[in-house]
Amino acid sequence: WFFFIAPVGTIIVQNLCLATSVYLDTRADPVFPRWVAHFNIAIAALMIPSAFSLLCKTGPLAWDGSLSFTLRLGTYAVYVAVMFLVLLRVVTRHHEDAELIA
Repeated sequence: WFFFIAPVGTIIVQNLCLATSVYLDTRADPVFPRWVAHFNIAIAALMIPSAFSLLCKTGPLAWDGSLSFTLRLGTYAVYVAVMFLVLLRVVTRHHEDAELIA
C-alpha cells in the first residue's frame, strides 16, 4: 500500500510544472486561463502533508490519517473534476477555432 499511497511528490511536481507553463504562456489568447495556475499551486500545497505519510505510523500524517489520506483524496478528486471541465472547454474552443479557419 505504501507504494500506492506515498508517491505524491510526482503529483506535486506535475501541478507546479503545469502552473509554471500557464504563467509562462504570454500569448494574447493563452491555452489555459490564469486561474488554472493558481488552482494548481493550491492543489500542490494541499498535497504536501501527504508526502510525510511514510514517516508516521499513527495520527493525521499516517498513511491512513486525515491529512495524508482524506485530504489528499478529496483534493485529488476536486483537481480531476476541475481540470476535466477546463480541458473540455479548451478542446471545445480549439475545435471551434479549427472549424472557423476551415
